[in-house]
Amino acid sequence: MMMQVRNTTDLNMQPSIFERFASMFDIFMPTESLAMAARAVGVFVVTIGTVFGGGLVSAQVTRNSQPGDSFYKMKLAVERLQLALAPNGDYRTRLHTDFADRRIDEIAKLAESPKAEAEEAAPGFAHTPAAALPEIEVGGARLRVLAGEVFGAASPVRTASPTLLVDARLAAGDAFPAPPAEERALYGVDGGFLVDGGPVPAQTLVLLRPGEEPLVSAAAEVRLALIGGAPLGERFLWWNFLSSRRERIRQAVEGHEFRVGSEAPLHLTCSAGAAVFPFLPDFPEACDWERVLEIADTCLYAAKRSGRNAWVWVVSTDRACPETLPPDLPRRIEDLAQAGLLKGHSSLPPGTAIRWPN
Repeated sequence: MMMQVRNTTDLNMQPSIFERFASMFDIFMPTESLAMAARAVGVFVVTIGTVFGGGLVSAQVTRNSQPGDSFYKMKLAVERLQLALAPNGDYRTRLHTDFADRRIDEIAKLAESPKAEAEEAAPGFAHTPAAALPEIEVGGARLRVLAGEVFGAASPVRTASPTLLVDARLAAGDAFPAPPAEERALYGVDGGFLVDGGPVPAQTLVLLRPGEEPLVSAAAEVRLALIGGAPLGERFLWWNFLSSRRERIRQAVEGHEFRVGSEAPLHLTCSAGAAVFPFLPDFPEACDWERVLEIADTCLYAAKRSGRNAWVWVVSTDRACPETLPPDLPRRIEDLAQAGLLKGHSSLPPGTAIRWPN
């Protein structure tokens, strides 16, 4: 019938610095391992650079980006690579099925996007006088409707989504049925109360099961807060930026000035460099992991030099073979690309050349 969430805080549960970084990359470049078969069929090696005092960290590319996000093109490129490196037809069929499910999920999320329009509304303020808030009596309990509608009484307060907020005052013996809503919770502000006869301690949040209308009662005078409404859907949070779209958070952070003491304002950016392992599919031993990581690192710095907040990745062409790739390959990417042995890809605007480091 209900779940209780007590008003407690465990200091041991505070997020570590690694968890904070993981949260950041979930926004800017969410991470999820790419599937690997028993044989080495290839994975992306991605080096991600975060510039906020200048740190580097390695991660793998995700599949969670959505159409319009900066890294959606890379997501599709990864899918094409997985298909190309599939070891057999059955595995390729499973990949096609998985990718089709992803497209359906993306369509569903795009269909929900109008619900997020209020996120982009201009800041505003509307005052509702206390006298305008309806107050009704149900089962002896006095219910003041601050937002939403209960038992025919509707608050004049405008909300961006269906919201329920009720200030309830009960004396001993008063009782009322919890009004329906998709999500509801009760909180005893200054005392305990009962839900279908079950005691709930003071300052404890009780989550009510959807579809049920339990009886809320009091053995002594108490003031309750009834909150709820319609689910807001998936939300992403990084620092104090909250949105239903990761890309919107990235845009907000890109334009935000972080001030540390009296120093000049800092800007947070995120860039990524990627390379494929095995780098030469027909010659998997020709380029080891360390060398591929160096190539990915070079791509990272190319993304930074080309404008930041972008990704760059490079692959070998059919013309490449062990004899045509020099030992100092990571420092010769631009020359090798011009020779047609390598091909670079990026999320940079069309017509923007990749600026490879010297």
